Amino acid sequence: MEVKQHLQELLDKGVIAPNQSSYAFPIVLVWKKNGALSMCMDYCLLNAKARRDAYPLPRIDEILDVLGGAKYFSTMDLASAYNQVEVNPADRHKTVLTTPFGLFEYNWMSFSLAGAPGLFQRPMQTVFRDEVLQILFVYLDDITVFSQDIPEHLRWLEIVLKKLHEHGLKLKP
Repeated sequence: MEVKQHLQELLDKGVIAPNQSSYAFPIVLVWKKNGALSMCMDYCLLNAKARRDAYPLPRIDEILDVLGGAKYFSTMDLASAYNQVEVNPADRHKTVLTTPFGLFEYNWMSFSLAGAPGLFQRPMQTVFRDEVLQILFVYLDDITVFSQDIPEHLRWLEIVLKKLHEHGLKLKP
């Protein structure tokens, strides 16, 4: 029953769509720390053949270097982050998951795909190209804004929220 409910939520959000592809990968249900059920896909065979995006994740030592004098911090977490990156329509048929309720393909990226971290980090770094390591750092779906004082911090938060809005990116409340 929980699988059906989760599938319906993904369908309602447009994250997945029904499909009749010759590709099909099983789902794996995993309990999260908060007690919620998470549906993952077993893309082992697809991931073994996939070309990975080698875009690097931020280096912790570089982040620590720029935080030296900061006194104020705000952290933001993107909601269903990977589901905010569109899958190339030509590749969607490769992402099909098989469930007791039919086959579905991903319109938006699944975190189970090989290279998903790099594929997600790249657009985040692009959105905040001018701000990275100046007023914020981005580590996958987490954005941390830092500053020396409150007025400055409020200006930085306004910049970040405006850019998120411009690019249609949504935060967890």
